[in-house]
Amino acid sequence: MANADEQSAQSTVPPPMKEDFATRFRKWSDQWGPRVLILLFGLIFLMLVLFRNVFIFVKPGEQGVLYSRLFGTDLSHAYTEGLSVIWPWNIMYIYDVRAQQVHDKFQVLSKDGLAISVEISIRFHPIVHSLPFLHVEIGPDYITKVVKPEMQANLRILMGQYTPDEIYTSQGFIIRRTVENAMPELMERHIELEDLLITSITLPPPVQEAIESKLRQQQAFLEYEFRLQREEKEKDRKIIEAEGIQKFQNLVQENGVNFSQYLRYLGIQATFALATSQNAKVVVIGGGSNGLPLILNLPDQPVATSGGTNAVPAQASMEGSAVIPPIKSSVPAVVNTTSDATQRSVEQALESFRIARPRP
Repeated sequence: MANADEQSAQSTVPPPMKEDFATRFRKWSDQWGPRVLILLFGLIFLMLVLFRNVFIFVKPGEQGVLYSRLFGTDLSHAYTEGLSVIWPWNIMYIYDVRAQQVHDKFQVLSKDGLAISVEISIRFHPIVHSLPFLHVEIGPDYITKVVKPEMQANLRILMGQYTPDEIYTSQGFIIRRTVENAMPELMERHIELEDLLITSITLPPPVQEAIESKLRQQQAFLEYEFRLQREEKEKDRKIIEAEGIQKFQNLVQENGVNFSQYLRYLGIQATFALATSQNAKVVVIGGGSNGLPLILNLPDQPVATSGGTNAVPAQASMEGSAVIPPIKSSVPAVVNTTSDATQRSVEQALESFRIARPRP
């Protein structure tokens, strides 16, 4: 009887219903949701903290050297520009491989023990294919450890062999010798030296003034030497010119030519040159019975002076005008003023021309 009652009771209870996805997700989120959120936020925070150690950006003109805490420095190659992803426990050292220029100022002692202040400019760059060895042997601060001390040492040794005035006047030679001596030593340390420039050399004021005064006197001496040589050449030129004039006058006299006629010929040439000028105003005026132009006229008869020589007086001059000489027989259209009335009319026309002509 009891078993029958139990079976009848079980048959009356309905079977359990199956849960949907939303109900199960709600139960799972209630149980594991806070833990997942905490883990997710932890991962995000860790990525933000380690982002710069994992994602390495090498800029243009730079290269990187990788140091692994497990295996040491990677000597096989250097990392070029771009993005590199490394383990967060490794370190990437970035080097600038472009040409660099640094300035340095220090003091050296000359041959006689005088302190000289020197300021230099050094241009160099690290050797790319041996960059990992530079990192291992010297490190990122190779400029202060190697470049500057090496240049200072070479300049101190070289300048210590010269006096202040020799240093002041031989900078080019000192630079060349310093570069020749320092370049092999820097190459051994994986650095290539491009150039060296001495920007300033400061001596004590009394020494500098004495050296500059000496140089000024030396240049003045050389100036006088060249001046004397120039005067010697000028003397030879004048002697040759005087001999040529003397030979010319002797030749003219030997051929029976009057020298005043030659001067008349030169006056005709000068007048023709003035008449052919583009800016000249041509006025034709008679020059007397000798036919010479007005600007280079001679009297009909030589005038004796106190020195016994013949004088050639100038009759008139015209500003801004070119005068064509009245050649009697060969040149036509020449106005020859022989009377007083004609002379007055020509003078009036000339005066009106001067007033009417435009000023330059």
